[in-house]
Amino acid sequence: MKNLTRMLSAAGLFSALAITLTFIRVPMVLGNPNLGSTAISVSSILLPPPLVFLVGVIKGVGASIWTGQAIIEMPAGLGDGIMGVITCLLLKKMRPGIAIIVGQCLRYFTTSTPIALVLAVYTGKGLTGFVEFWIAISFPAVTLSIVSNAILASIIAEALRKAKVL
Repeated sequence: MKNLTRMLSAAGLFSALAITLTFIRVPMVLGNPNLGSTAISVSSILLPPPLVFLVGVIKGVGASIWTGQAIIEMPAGLGDGIMGVITCLLLKKMRPGIAIIVGQCLRYFTTSTPIALVLAVYTGKGLTGFVEFWIAISFPAVTLSIVSNAILASIIAEALRKAKVL
């Protein structure tokens, strides 16, 4: 029970950090590249997959509240949570820094896809709208977010590995 309490506390801290890091962003017309998924990626090397997913969902809720863009931030949070779970699974095959970089690159599918799907349904534009929104959200917003989060989170992960914390 003591270990569960520590893990839940860590998940709460990573969630708060993820929400806080969404304040460091580049405002764009469609999407807001920010550092929020750095905390999700780092949590993926320290927590079990269900809690990592929860961190992503909480990040989505928090970012939705403060940006007022729930139509973008909620699916982004879900996608980031899925990215974190995949990163957890990748850790079985590769070093933490590499797993984080691969996981972040998968955000083109785990984050861009849910956002584009929600926007296409919301606007009634169907499959054509889905493709348009996917391209619009992926380049440059998600690309900028992937690059910045992958660099920061992989540096943190490798530092933790070298310090023998992992």
